[in-house]
Amino acid sequence: MEEMNQTAKSEIVKTNIKNNSKPKLKRASKTFTSRAKEILLEANKKTIGRKIKKHELLNFALSILKPEHIKMLQEQSLTNEDRMEQLRQKYIKIHGPISKRDFLGFTMSVEYLGFLKQHHFEVKNETVA
Repeated sequence: MEEMNQTAKSEIVKTNIKNNSKPKLKRASKTFTSRAKEILLEANKKTIGRKIKKHELLNFALSILKPEHIKMLQEQSLTNEDRMEQLRQKYIKIHGPISKRDFLGFTMSVEYLGFLKQHHFEVKNETVA
């Protein structure tokens, strides 16, 4: 009985230790963390005042993020397959349904160049809107 209580106590202690740890970014790249540390060190190079904390730096950086930056990030996240699907959806909107396979065939035709010239800029502006 006493042995069972000891096991239960140790499990509780382990759980409490895990819950009290500081939250960390789970998947931050090494370049991101090293860049953030460099900026934080630079921000804290001062003779007076308290240290600037990581969360203050990140909150400020997020506060100056503009919609244009988000659109740029969304555009950068698109794969070539995503861009092709955007063009296919534009084609469907104008000309009616077409399968992915048939659209791929269409991309190898001369007509596709005309379609691309007319609608590529429109699709780019509609990115993830």
